[in-house]
Amino acid sequence: MRTRWTVRIEELPTRLALGQRGAHGELEPVSVSLVVNGFAPDSPEGREEVLDLDGVCQWITHDWPQTAATPVLEHRVNELLAQVFGTDRRVQDAWVGLYRLGSPDGPRRVGVERHVSRLQFQSHTAARVRT
Repeated sequence: MRTRWTVRIEELPTRLALGQRGAHGELEPVSVSLVVNGFAPDSPEGREEVLDLDGVCQWITHDWPQTAATPVLEHRVNELLAQVFGTDRRVQDAWVGLYRLGSPDGPRRVGVERHVSRLQFQSHTAARVRT
């Protein structure tokens, strides 16, 4: 029997090229949180049967920092969602939070969050490609 599982990653640190500073090669420290829901066996017997986000964590911390700068956090959130949905077909929906780390005298973190189903994400992506 299959059941709905939730995988949660909280405050994973990485560095990304963002905005003007990123255009000049500077990587900014950011924090990533994810909640991923999908269907898998209710009594998994091996790693291949579970929603495994180890590859996504590896991508976030090692590969993503190597990508070109983007002007807004929202673009980075969409990149991460594409990676999550592309890594495991069993993922049904995902919530992503991406936060810039604040200054000592300001907010601790400032960022954006998005929750989207696979169907919504694929429909939106397909519509953008057609236009």
